[in-house]
Formats: sequence, structure tokens, C-alpha cells
Amino acid sequence: MRDIHGELDRLAQLPDQARMRVLTGVQEQIARLRQLHAPTEVSTEDYYEVLCRAAGMMSDAIPPGSRDDVLVDAEESFREVMAADVSESLKAWAAYSLGTTVSEQIDVAERRRWASKDGYDPEEQPLRWSLRERLRETRLLLAGTGHSPYVEPILRSKALCNLGNALDTSGRWLEAYEAYQDSLTEYPNNGNAAGNIAELLASRIRLRRGQPGHYAALFNRYARLAKRLREHTIGISSEAAADGWDALREIDGVGHESHDGDSGDFYQRWVAQNRLALSVAMEGLGSEGPRWDDADVEAALIPTDSPTPLAIFAAVNVLKSEYLVARRLAYDGIVELADGATDESGTYAETNDNSVFGQPAAKIVLAQRATLDVLDKIAVVANLYFEVGDPADRVKFRTFWTNRKTSELRPELPQFKPWPNYRFALAELAYDVDENGLYADAQLLRNAGTHRLVHVKRDGYTGPTRDAIVSVGEKDLASASLQALRVARAAYLYLLDFIAEDYLAFGDEDQPTTLIETRLS
Repeated sequence: MRDIHGELDRLAQLPDQARMRVLTGVQEQIARLRQLHAPTEVSTEDYYEVLCRAAGMMSDAIPPGSRDDVLVDAEESFREVMAADVSESLKAWAAYSLGTTVSEQIDVAERRRWASKDGYDPEEQPLRWSLRERLRETRLLLAGTGHSPYVEPILRSKALCNLGNALDTSGRWLEAYEAYQDSLTEYPNNGNAAGNIAELLASRIRLRRGQPGHYAALFNRYARLAKRLREHTIGISSEAAADGWDALREIDGVGHESHDGDSGDFYQRWVAQNRLALSVAMEGLGSEGPRWDDADVEAALIPTDSPTPLAIFAAVNVLKSEYLVARRLAYDGIVELADGATDESGTYAETNDNSVFGQPAAKIVLAQRATLDVLDKIAVVANLYFEVGDPADRVKFRTFWTNRKTSELRPELPQFKPWPNYRFALAELAYDVDENGLYADAQLLRNAGTHRLVHVKRDGYTGPTRDAIVSVGEKDLASASLQALRVARAAYLYLLDFIAEDYLAFGDEDQPTTLIETRLS
């Protein structure tokens, strides 16, 4: 085993130009390792640790898209490690490696598909949607390692950075930004996370969406950070990645990095800190004015003969107002529960099990339910605006975006270009609002809070279950509520992008339309 370790160390020092030598050498060491595996010769932990390392080196050694068979072999090795009786830290490392490898396989397949086409077919189903199960597995693997207490911060940071890449490639830019920020929180020297934030902001500027001056200010900040972290980037990634960030050029015409609002207003500080403003601003509040939740439909294409030309604006107003109420209710409940608020008119029977009853916890549960109800209404608005024709009382966010029989993305919803594709982004987000998805905590608690009885316990809580009475921890309840608010905010902003794509395409010849711009009151 020591000889195999030594040979892998030697191969790891070879330059990028020697990739094929590295690949061949690593494959030879894996073959040697397979011959060693016996309880009397090597421990299970040591065996799988070397296998995980070698498989990672093997997948890193090939140029993107050059050897599918190598990626398949690496994937099988990572799955083998995860299934073995090994430590949680090794399983988390294998999960990160597996998620990264599967994501790379899908990206390669997508690039090949577009390289083989002469043009874009708006009727075609995105390849990423046909691979949605593998993509969701990738996100879960990377998020799991990114929040694992069993690994070092640098690995958590790398996993969250790759999660951001997967989300951004799917057009889920707001969630990607959050993942990159979480990556920097775990390991502030991750130059790839900083550089990816800069690239994401540059994309928003090129699309002419949101607040370009604000985005430019943040772009310059993170481009400078990525350059300062060059040596760290080389250490955790490659010199080529560091060179890419060095090539970023600062943007003129910058605005504010953040509108932080009233520093003495604890609610505003909480909203800004958790990035919950209903605004296209990435940081802080939407503006310095008193009405800083300023993300609205800028304009909409309305059929000329429509009897209700302003219905879309009324619908989005409802979405916004209900989100804002749910957000305030969540804040009040979280603060009151943490502070042990005693302004309570109810009396509650003692249950002798460290349970906490009262209005603060109930506010959080109700806020979480109300927030995810906004998701269903986002689908109702899409159904209304794009004239899909589903009965409004049957529209659900989780099922609206796909054909119920074929599971394909609905052709009634337009797609204007391969990326960003907001029909796909919303459908994939809906696929993650599921008990088996990225946002399982929010969905499980919503189901429990809607159909069962949820209360807080200081210890010994069950977590969301299908039992009639469900107990959750205070921190878990607050976390699920924040997760729901972030998901609803992302879906709301993706819907606005979807509507903007429609009016920028400016209608079609078969249906005369009028462009109506927003007037704020």
C-alpha cells in the first residue's frame, strides 16, 4: 500500500502536459490496489481512501470530453466507496467526487449535442431535462458534502462551488449566487468561487437584466478577489483556472455594492443579511427608498383584444404582497422564539417533554406554509400570462411545468434560446421542491405543517415525519423557513425573467399584441 501511495504522489507532481502518463499510471495503481484488497493485507478504510484518490486523479487527468470510458470507471469507483463500510468523512469525499464527475459527464454530453446541430430548435426538449434524475443526484451529492460536518472547510467550499456551477448551467442564477457565497463562507480563499460570482454577474449584465450598475460594482469586487487568490486557486484547482480569473477586466459605470437600509432597523438588517429582499439586487435591499422590495414585471405583451390587459400586473402584485407578509411573519416568529417572548395570551398544558408551545413557533410554521403557497401561485401566474389554459384550481408549482403523461416540458410554455432557458429553470427548481430534492426540508415541513400538527422541542425531536404530531428543533424550523423564502424568491425572479424573455421576443405575427409597461403607485 505504501508503494501505491508513493506512486500516486509522484504522478500528482507531473505537469498538465503529461496527462496521459498520469492516466496510464493511475490506472496501473488501481489494478495493483484491486489485487491487494483482502482483510489481512489492508484495512477497508485505507483501501477505499486510496481508491477514491486514484479515481479522482484519473478523471482529472483527461481533457474534457475526450474519454467517456474513464469518467464511467471513475463514477463506478466513487459509488463503490460510498457503498462501503467506511468513515463519514470518506463517504463525503466520494460524494463530492461523484457529483463532480457526473456533472462533468452531463456538461460534455450537452456540448456535444450543440456542436452537432446547425441551429436552435425551440420545440426541442433540453438534454438536461432528460437527464434530470442524474442532475438532481449531482446537486444532492454536492450539497451533502458542502454541509457535511465530517470534512474540512476547503472540501465543503469546493463542493458548494461546484453546486453553484451546476445551478448556473441550468439558468438558476440566484441559487447559484447563494451557493458561491456559501462556498466563500466555508473557505474565503476559494478563488474559483469568487471568479464564478464575477462570471455570473457579467452574464446578468450582458443579458441587460436587473441593476447593471450594482452588478458591475460586485463584479469588480469579486474579479479583484479572484485575482488576489491566484495561488490558492492553483492549489485547489489549476493554473489554467487562475489564468482565467486573471483575464477578467473591470467594468466601468459602477453603482452601489449594496443598499443596506436603516442600520437601526433590525428587520431590514435581517432581510439584507439573509438576501431575502424581493429585488433583483444580489446584496442588501433593492434601493435606499422605503419601498425596497422593487422587483416587478417591467412590461408585458398583452393580446390587443384582451378584456383584462392589466391582469398580469395585478397577479404579480398579489404574489409580492403575500411573500412580504410571509417573510415578516417568519422574522417575527424567529426573533420571538429566540428571545423567549412572553407577550402571550394563551395558556398551554405542560407535556413534560421539553416542548415549546405558543405563538412564536406557530408563526414560523404558518410563514413557511404561506411562503410555499406563493410557489403554487407563481405557477398560476405563468398559466395566466402564457395562456396555457389549465383550470386555475388545479395548478400546482411542482407539476405545472411538465406534461403529466410524458413528463416532458410543456410545449405551451415557450423557450426562446438554449440558455438561459427559464421554462427549464423553473421546472428544475420545481423538481427540487420535493421530499427527494434539494429543498426536501422545506417541502417536508410544509407537508407536516399543512396536514399534521407541528411543534417545537428543545431536544429529542423527531423532525418532519408522517405522524399526526411532529416535533422539530428550533434551529431546524427557522432554517426550513429561510429555505422556503429563498426558494420562493428565486422562483419569483425567474418568473419575471421568463416574462421579460417573452416581451423581448415581441410577440408573433399570428396574434396581435400590445406592449404595456409597468406604472408604479
